[in-house]
Amino acid sequence: MSVPKHGGLDRRVQLFRSYIVDKGMSESEAWLPEGPALRARKADASDAETWRASTVGATVTVRFVFRWSSFVAGIGVRDRLQCDGTTYEITGGPREVQGRRRWLEISCTTRSAQ
Repeated sequence: MSVPKHGGLDRRVQLFRSYIVDKGMSESEAWLPEGPALRARKADASDAETWRASTVGATVTVRFVFRWSSFVAGIGVRDRLQCDGTTYEITGGPREVQGRRRWLEISCTTRSAQ
């Protein structure tokens, strides 16, 4: 993916991190917003359909490019991103794109609407 030009970071992305919440008698997982909303460039990479156990599932792979920051560099596969109301599971990255500490790319997937 090429790096964004001026004004190319046209999406707002929010990071969500998993926390264990103690409810007294049990624990559960909660996804809570982490850090500020970030500017990013979004590019669809691929889509796929699968047939398993008489159900159809469709997934979309997306790549997000961010300006380098220590916050973005700390994002990992245990986190999630939300952009335009869609939640994405992080599958790869962050990895540097064209130059040291300038841009970071993160790969994500989501299940598309049934």
